[in-house]
Amino acid sequence: MEIVVGQLVFSKAGRDKDRCFVVVRTEGEFAYLVDGDLRKADTPKKKKMKHIRPTSCISQFVVDKINKVGKVTNSEIRKEIQGYKEKL
Repeated sequence: MEIVVGQLVFSKAGRDKDRCFVVVRTEGEFAYLVDGDLRKADTPKKKKMKHIRPTSCISQFVVDKINKVGKVTNSEIRKEIQGYKEKL
């Protein structure tokens, strides 16, 4: 499964194992992840694609906001992650 901007993913390795993130950028074999809490939008976590587990959920709000404004706020990221967790 290809990992795209706006997709919700879980970390498979590292200190942040099993934590939910939103992909804000991809670059080669790396994805840049934020959760709005420990990893803020200003300093995304650079993580190899093989170390993240993708979900089928893609936040269209995040995709649109990044395409229009170029970035999303931490509160918007937290809201999207919370909405996803409530669906589980």
